[in-house]
Amino acid sequence: MADAECHDRWESLSLGYTIQQGDPGLREAVAKSYQSNLNADDTTIVCPQEGILLGALALLEPGDHVIATRPCYQSLTEVYMIIKAPSVSRNNCNDTDPSPMSYY
Repeated sequence: MADAECHDRWESLSLGYTIQQGDPGLREAVAKSYQSNLNADDTTIVCPQEGILLGALALLEPGDHVIATRPCYQSLTEVYMIIKAPSVSRNNCNDTDPSPMSYY
């Protein structure tokens, strides 16, 4: 069973929106997991789709090509249309798939 602190955190948990940078306790735990001078203010927690978008916007330029495996988040293939970087989606390899590549 949970200790008193964890129980209290569970009881006060909100399933709505949180602060943009992510849960402060989680950010502090992530920062402490690195042996460096990081603190919670140096970290940001994102859900996968936000991370895909931020990474793509930071790293890709129009005309770059992207390869993505499927199954995947829909944003993994569609976000590249915003940047005009065509993506190639590759199904998990198996011999029964007649069309393993899809171009977007």
